[in-house]
Amino acid sequence: MGSSISIRQLLSRCGDGDEAAARVVFERYARRLAALAEKHISRKLAARVDGEDIVQSVFRTFFKRSARGEFHIQESVEMWQLLVTITLAKVRSEARRHTAEKRDVNAESPVPLESWLPQAIDSEPAPEEAVALVDQIESLLKDLPTDRESFIAI
Repeated sequence: MGSSISIRQLLSRCGDGDEAAARVVFERYARRLAALAEKHISRKLAARVDGEDIVQSVFRTFFKRSARGEFHIQESVEMWQLLVTITLAKVRSEARRHTAEKRDVNAESPVPLESWLPQAIDSEPAPEEAVALVDQIESLLKDLPTDRESFIAI
């Protein structure tokens, strides 16, 4: 199936369960939709979701609703407009979801490296932590061969 097949024909085949047609539809639009989504995702939100995540959701919604006969697309332009509309709605929905009270991406603040690193370097392990570490190392080493040739063979 090439780019010469009309969107109407592709969607008809998708409706008949043709996975190859669905793949062609996805491949025609996915990259541009991902780029569009990326442009509308804030930097903080981008740490949690990216354009490809949005596109997966867009096509899940599109194919589900299309199978129910909710869309009547005749032209490629109509298909693009619909997918753009769904994409932008998904981006807004993800932004709302990730700024909700308990998930608020804006409430996250990076911990400066200098705040904990010097303290971690300066602190000595407690005696019980040192003993636990030695015990753990010994238990890991007990099953290893003691002669060099056997060790290399592993």
